[in-house]
This record gives sequence, C-alpha cells and structure tokens, in this order.
Amino acid sequence: MTATNNVTRLLDAKKVLYSAHEIPAVKLSALEVSDFLDIPPQRMYLKPSS
Repeated sequence: MTATNNVTRLLDAKKVLYSAHEIPAVKLSALEVSDFLDIPPQRMYLKPSS
C-alpha cells in the first residue's frame, strides 16, 4: 500500500495524475533515487509542458 501524506492528499484533491513509488527508508539523493527506480535522472525534474 502506498503511503498517504499531505502531498498525495493535495494532488488527489486537485485531481493531478501522479505515480507514487516506494523507496528505501534511508535518505537518498535524487540521483540515487533515479538509479533505484531505474529511470533517467532527467525524469526526476520534469516540468509540465505548456
């Protein structure tokens, strides 16, 4: 089960589509998270297209 927190509640209330991922409880950098999730680091900072 994915954790619910204030951020996910806000996104749900605004009906924003998102993907939540479970990561280890240890503190990781953005690059370590992208490596853990096997995604390119550039995807960690995607801006919405205009």
